Order: sequence, then structure tokens, then C-alpha cells
Amino acid sequence: MKHKILIMSLPYEFSAKEIILQGKTTKENIEVIKTWLLESGSDFVPTILCDELIVLFLLSCENNVENTKITITGHYEIKAGAPELFNNRNVSGADIQTVLDTWIITIFPVRGKNNNAIHYFQLEDDDVRKMDNIAFLKTILMLIDITQEKDPPDGFINIVDLKASRLRHVTKFKLDATKKYLTYIQEGLPIKLNAIHLINTKGFVIKLFNVLKACIRSELFDKIHFYPQNIPQEILETMAPKEGLPQEFGGDLPSLKELHQHTKKQFDQRQEYWIAEERIRKNCSHFHSKS
Repeated sequence: MKHKILIMSLPYEFSAKEIILQGKTTKENIEVIKTWLLESGSDFVPTILCDELIVLFLLSCENNVENTKITITGHYEIKAGAPELFNNRNVSGADIQTVLDTWIITIFPVRGKNNNAIHYFQLEDDDVRKMDNIAFLKTILMLIDITQEKDPPDGFINIVDLKASRLRHVTKFKLDATKKYLTYIQEGLPIKLNAIHLINTKGFVIKLFNVLKACIRSELFDKIHFYPQNIPQEILETMAPKEGLPQEFGGDLPSLKELHQHTKKQFDQRQEYWIAEERIRKNCSHFHSKS
């Protein structure tokens, strides 16, 4: 049993005890989830999870235990059906490196208002040959894991700059993988997604989202905001103080390119997590296939 617990651990830089002391969750809620895991009966949900991951699920569900159980189940069942998004998450692999070379991707190092993490994505290289929709979705999901490594935020906001996007990029769009991604962020995400701001959008982007609308619940669609140009200053001011914004947005943080370089280092440093997380899921599937 000790060996099994070791396998089920994941590297985090916060402890469940710290979150309990902050009054954000309770030991009782964690214990209820741990007991349920042993009895869940799912072929894909591990019977043991570390307390820190359980805390993340509880926080994402505002400590509603029943909703937490549903989210955990969705999290692992969706991952099992989407290996293209959740397996082989190798930062040094050609797919991830191409994404990091063609996009500016960063987490603003100062939290936004309401303790939101702010994720920023900007397409830099409009060469359609370098566009890999699946690798991009995989990478932005990996960014969430980096965000939750320490001091869990109360939610996160995505800002996506599509100024360099071209109509021909649509030819690289993978509908099946995108549907899986949308299902995951609506049913299995261990963090609250509070808003998506799409800036410098073009007509074909909005048409694409209309195609996807059948896969997007109204609760999520209401959080998606389209801007034909840059994000309005008054919107930025509701998201973060001046000290929490990069130079390009009139803030005190370094430039987006500098922040991107810092985030690339964070990707490298988080590699151990993705290896361990995938091992846990594979061990779970192997255990159930033998039972």
C-alpha cells in the first residue's frame, strides 16, 4: 500500500494543509473525496489521489462535494478518450516546441483581480505549415498545470490575440480534438474558467465559433468575448491592476516576449509533473484491465 501511495503522488509547491488553514476547504471534504475514490468503481478514476489535487478539484467546485465527484470522474474519463491531448506531453518534443516557437504564451506573473491567473496567447508566425491545432490545445492545457503548481488561483482568464490569424489556418482545424477540449474545460477542469477574451478577431473566427456553438454550453459561451481590435482599456482594468499587466498593455510587467521566455522555462521545470500524471492514469487503466 505504501508503494501505491508513492506512485499516486504529484509534485506541487503548496500543501493541502496550507489551503485548509486559509479557510478555503476542509479536511472533512478531502476525506469524503478520498473515501469516495476507493468506492467510485470507474475504470479510469484512480483509487488514490494526493490531497493537493483533491483540493484543486474541491476549489474548482466551490467545495460542493457532489459536484467535485462529477468533475473528477469527467476529468479522468475525458482524458482517457483524448490521448492526443493528454498523453506524451513532452516539452522537448517537436509538437510542443513548434507551438512555443510560433506563439507567445505566458502566465502573467502577478495575479489579476479576484486572485485570477491570466493566460495570454498571441499567434506570432502566420505560416500555416507550422500550425498544429492539436499541439496548441495540448500546450494550453499544460499551461493550466503550471498555473496550479503553487498558490492555487481562484480561477483563470484567457486572452487570445488572433491578429496574425489567416483564413487558411482554418484548414488545420481539427474538429474532433477541439470538441474533446471543449468537453474537458466544461466537465473536467480542476479550476474555474472565468473568461475568454479573443482580441483582433476576424469574421471567419466568429463563424468558426458559431459552428462550435453546439458543443459550448450557454454558461461557457457567455464567458467568451470577441473584440475586432485590441482589448479595451476599461476591460483590462477590471481584470488586473497596472502592476499586473505587461508593457504592451500599459502595465509595469516586462514585455510579452520576456514573459514568454520565462514561461518556457516553467514548461521545462514542470516536465516531471506530466510524466507522473500520465503514469498514474496508465497504472489505473492497467489495474482495472487486470481485475
